Amino acid sequence: MKKIILLLLVVCVMISISAFTYLSQNGISFETGSPFDGTYCTSCHSGGASTPTLTITANPAFGAGNTYMASTTYTINVTCSGSYPKYGFDLEIINSQAATGAIDKGTFGTVVTANCKKMTSSGQPTNITHTAPTGSGNTATFSFRWTSPASGSAFLYCACIGANFNGSDTGDKANKTSMTLTQSLTGIASVDETPFDINIYPNPASDFVTLDYTLDENSDIRVDLYDISGKKVSCLVKEKQISGEHHQSINLSELNLHTGVYSIALKAGDKAATKRVVVY
Repeated sequence: MKKIILLLLVVCVMISISAFTYLSQNGISFETGSPFDGTYCTSCHSGGASTPTLTITANPAFGAGNTYMASTTYTINVTCSGSYPKYGFDLEIINSQAATGAIDKGTFGTVVTANCKKMTSSGQPTNITHTAPTGSGNTATFSFRWTSPASGSAFLYCACIGANFNGSDTGDKANKTSMTLTQSLTGIASVDETPFDINIYPNPASDFVTLDYTLDENSDIRVDLYDISGKKVSCLVKEKQISGEHHQSINLSELNLHTGVYSIALKAGDKAATKRVVVY
C-alpha cells in the first residue's frame, strides 16, 4: 500500500513538473527580446509547427509611424493567434535600445484583462506578462493601460509563445516584435483624423486605390503605407505637387501585401491625414 501511495505521489509530481514546462503558469520577466533582456523564450519553447502571429494595437490608436500624444493614457492590446490553443507573452516599454541601464519609458497603469499582470523589479524595467496560459479559439488578447511620456522615444518590445498544451515545451513556438514610439509633433495621433479632406477608393481593395485630396498651396507630398502594428511597409509617393485637386493612383498589388487592415498616411507640408484601407 505504501508503495502505491509513493508511486502516486511521484506521478503527481511528474505531472506537476510537466505542466510547468509547456508554459510558465505565473508569467516570466525579461524575456521580451529587447537588447536589455537578450532573450525571448526560444531556449525552451521551440520546434512548433508554425510561428504564432503577434499583433499590438492601442486605443486611442497610435498615429502613423507609431506616434503618441504626450501624457496620454492608452489601452494597449497584445493579441496572439495561430494554431495553438494557449498563449503567453512578455512586454516592456523602455527608454533605451542599449543592453544595459534601461528603465521604463512612460508609466504602466492597471491591467484591463485578468489574464495579465505587472511584474516589477527595483531599478529595472516593468514587465507585463501573462498570469496563466490563455486561449480560446486559437487566439488570446492581453490588455493593459500605459500612459505615454511627455516627450522622447519609447521602445516597446514584446514576445509571445504559442503552446500546444501537451505537457512538453518542445512543440511550442515563440515570436517577437518591437515598436519605436515617438511623440506626435502635429497633434495627430489617431487614424482617420484628417485636418484636410482625403478620400480613398475603392476600399476594400485588392490592387489599385486612388487618393483624392485638395492642396491649398504648393506642397512637398509624402504618402506612406503602415501595417496594423504601425510598422511602415512602404513609401508610396514622395514629390512636390502644386495646389489644387489631386487624384493619386497607387498600385497595392506590387507590394505583395497580406490580407488585412493598413493605414495610408499623407503628409503635405506641415499638414497630415491618415486613412485606413482594407486589403484583400
